[in-house]
Amino acid sequence: RGRIVPRNSGRSPWVTTVDLRLAQEIPIWRKARGVVSLDIENLANLVNNDWGQIRQVSFIYVAPVVDVNRIHTSTTAAPCPTAGETTCYVYRPRAGQTGPTPPVTSLTALNSVWRIQLGLRFEF
Repeated sequence: RGRIVPRNSGRSPWVTTVDLRLAQEIPIWRKARGVVSLDIENLANLVNNDWGQIRQVSFIYVAPVVDVNRIHTSTTAAPCPTAGETTCYVYRPRAGQTGPTPPVTSLTALNSVWRIQLGLRFEF
């Protein structure tokens, strides 16, 4: 509180992914040929579940400062200053830490898993 956040204090860790492609050309008939291919994306994650994971740092400046309650009223109530309002909001300061929270890394699950694709292509 009351300080400037240090430069690069919320950095995401390095990500290293390895992709593999195997392709074989097969003659079919005269000038026609076929190509069979096997693509493995994120090969490192196939070998070890802890490798090839994409972890990102969340935005650290999101911190709730107050709690908000919505109250439905039809007459003059203590928290609502105006008579005849149908709703009003009551703000109360939140107890505990209200400043920036420490950076938290989250896992991007869909991009952190391995994928295999088998392809077949004919060329004439």
